[in-house]
Amino acid sequence: METFPVPRVLQCARYINSPSRRDERRVKDYEFDLYLGGEREVWVDGKHYCLSEGYMYFKRPGEVVAGVGDYNMYMITLDFANTPDLSPSSYYRNRDGDPQRTSEFDKLCELPSLFFAYHFKDIIELYEKIISCTFLAAENRELERAYIEELLFLVFADAARYKREAIDISSAKGSEHIKRACAFINHHYAEDITVDMISDQVGLNKNYLIRIFKKELGITPMKYLLDTRLYFARALLLQTDETVSGIAERCGFNTSSYFIKCFRERYSESPLSYRRAMLEKRVQQM
Repeated sequence: METFPVPRVLQCARYINSPSRRDERRVKDYEFDLYLGGEREVWVDGKHYCLSEGYMYFKRPGEVVAGVGDYNMYMITLDFANTPDLSPSSYYRNRDGDPQRTSEFDKLCELPSLFFAYHFKDIIELYEKIISCTFLAAENRELERAYIEELLFLVFADAARYKREAIDISSAKGSEHIKRACAFINHHYAEDITVDMISDQVGLNKNYLIRIFKKELGITPMKYLLDTRLYFARALLLQTDETVSGIAERCGFNTSSYFIKCFRERYSESPLSYRRAMLEKRVQQM
């Protein structure tokens, strides 16, 4: 198994806040924030993202980031460069001085700014363990190192899977109209949206939108909407204990029976069977 440099923890905490204005800053260190709820819009070097529950927000030294909306997250800041003048006991993210030296470790360089945390519960547990052993009164460097190593293995695995599977507008091929349509669906999949609403958003005739969507992506806009809903529903089945009816509602399905029907057609088993099978597989791998 490939090894990687295990960094020092500069800060790890649960953070909740509702700022009244957009904040902007230059990142000084490596930051991994697991978003727990609410909605927040963020910009990384000018590129726009929408944060929601279950996403990891990764920032590198030197990036200019901004955001608006609620904070509800676990945050951790790491020093991969073993910077001599950084002290965890007095560290804060808006510190003065230069950014730490960037790491040349390939997996770190390849991480996207935003990706889905498939190991959501496991990562939360690791954040809590890291917090418990980084307070000065309970400092335990050996445990901290072990937890950080485990956390990063999960982060790298989730990022690789996200790049392979996630419905991401930056990877959508085709015209700007198609990208805008995909963006609208990705942000509003839980709502009762129609082809008319999508076509209005992108400024195209409905029939023309359907035609170019099929030509460029091979599916209709409504099939893309269904795929998006099923994608996020599957993630919720794996990372939460929420009921099937609750997941159906959160992902935009009118009824749980329709959700079950669509899920079975796509994955050849019911949502509960899928959840049980994946949990059993996870237990076997432990």
